[in-house]
Amino acid sequence: MDRAPDWTGALRIYTATMNESFPHFHCHMVPRYEKMPNDVVGGDVFDVLRATGAGEVAVDDDEIGRVTAEYQAALANDPPPA
Repeated sequence: MDRAPDWTGALRIYTATMNESFPHFHCHMVPRYEKMPNDVVGGDVFDVLRATGAGEVAVDDDEIGRVTAEYQAALANDPPPA
């Protein structure tokens, strides 16, 4: 993907996968906005996941739900190749 879909409001979406335990697909998706918490850039955006879990960065649960629903719909309408 050249850039994030317009419905995310993000400039980019960074994705990291972790699949050690057993065969499955697990990923973390972190949107990259023009203004980021703690002014993180590049790979440091993944520290936002830790900071959010630690309560250092607030998240908008409604916005997470909206983007998640949009992403699910996009995958249903145009699934990746098998």
